[in-house]
Amino acid sequence: MKSAKKNFVLAKKMALQFHPTPNGGPISPFPILKYFRHSDQPMLFFAPHDPGLSGNGESAPDVCEPAEEGRPQHREPAELSAALKLFDGLLNASDTEGAASALAQLRPQLDEWTRLECDAKLATRLRQPHPAKAALHALCLGPAQATRALVGAANSFYEAGWGADVEKVFRLACDEPGCNPEVGTLFAERIVQHKAWARRKEVYALLEKGELGRHAFVVYTNALGERKKVDLLKRLLDRYGKWLRADIRTWAAVGYALTACGEYRRTAQWMKDWRSQKEIAPWHLYNLVLSLRHCGHDREARAISLHAIAMPQQDDSRSDHQLWLALDDALEGNIVSSEARLAEFDGHGLKDCARLLRMMVRSITDVRESPPADRRAEFRSAKRRMLRDFREKIGRGPAELRRAYRRTVRRMAKDALAWPGLSAFVGPLMWPAFMKRIGF
Repeated sequence: MKSAKKNFVLAKKMALQFHPTPNGGPISPFPILKYFRHSDQPMLFFAPHDPGLSGNGESAPDVCEPAEEGRPQHREPAELSAALKLFDGLLNASDTEGAASALAQLRPQLDEWTRLECDAKLATRLRQPHPAKAALHALCLGPAQATRALVGAANSFYEAGWGADVEKVFRLACDEPGCNPEVGTLFAERIVQHKAWARRKEVYALLEKGELGRHAFVVYTNALGERKKVDLLKRLLDRYGKWLRADIRTWAAVGYALTACGEYRRTAQWMKDWRSQKEIAPWHLYNLVLSLRHCGHDREARAISLHAIAMPQQDDSRSDHQLWLALDDALEGNIVSSEARLAEFDGHGLKDCARLLRMMVRSITDVRESPPADRRAEFRSAKRRMLRDFREKIGRGPAELRRAYRRTVRRMAKDALAWPGLSAFVGPLMWPAFMKRIGF
């Protein structure tokens, strides 16, 4: 108990390291920047503007202060988060006695799923497999709100080296009605993270499990694309193509996987029924747009991008659609429309290919808007900049980007009344690699 009390005092001292807020408002406690494995957001020890801290500098009550006799202690959400953070810290410090004591005080304030998560974490630390499995199994049968707790409990098994036990629990839960569909996601992730492609039939066996099976197939299909498993992907489509096409999630996952594997013609063939798909999103269509651009079907790709940006629900792919549309406008001489599309975003955070597309649009605009006497010089300068960036950041590059480069050079040469050069017809040559291939 001495070690537990010592950790409690240490936690309180950590919570009382104050610093002013950026807007000069109330004092905020210093955050502990530690991430949960299953979360993209940091958890703070206290909320940035904790109501437990008054303006005169009085500290909040100890989050582990025992409850009054006969009734549970009420805690604010920020205090509850801090107490759970302390519980995790005690477990990480191998103070299981202190963690058990903290959990006993917290239990009346926790919801059912968080209690089960904490029970699983504590049992794995105590090397007690039976209560840990029972808690994890109960979480597998919980509602969607229990997903965060389910992932946290599963992570504690992995940290304890009980990955095989997790899979056994998942298999048993999959056969029971009311199983959380995210169990399929976690089970498939377990397989693809270990590159156990020979176990793909275990994923196939989930086909008849409804939503759970859909979740598992989405994870598995995306992994095939990321790892460039073209043969396995083709086998999957030959065997379950009709079933995969029946749902927008698996349909879109196949489109992504085919594009990632460089199967652009098959992507265009797979996604040709995009108009009949329900709940389609702009990012779904971007894989089709890239594939059509790669195959040289620019007009069809432009029509799909125009449809995508006109959809009511937008996502991060809007800037990519707008870049290709802006390039089309610039190549057609519609500079006003091209500039209006580029004005929607500032260009920060773009990847190399998107940044080069933006440079192509700007280069066409600069040459066209230059005085007639300076257009040839501006054309040569813009061409050198594009060629340098292409070689340094893109390399040989995808086919759709090389085609865009050639079309851009020819458009600038036409506006400048100059000879476009060899690269306008064969693309940006990678001379060092070319010389190496012919033996120099």
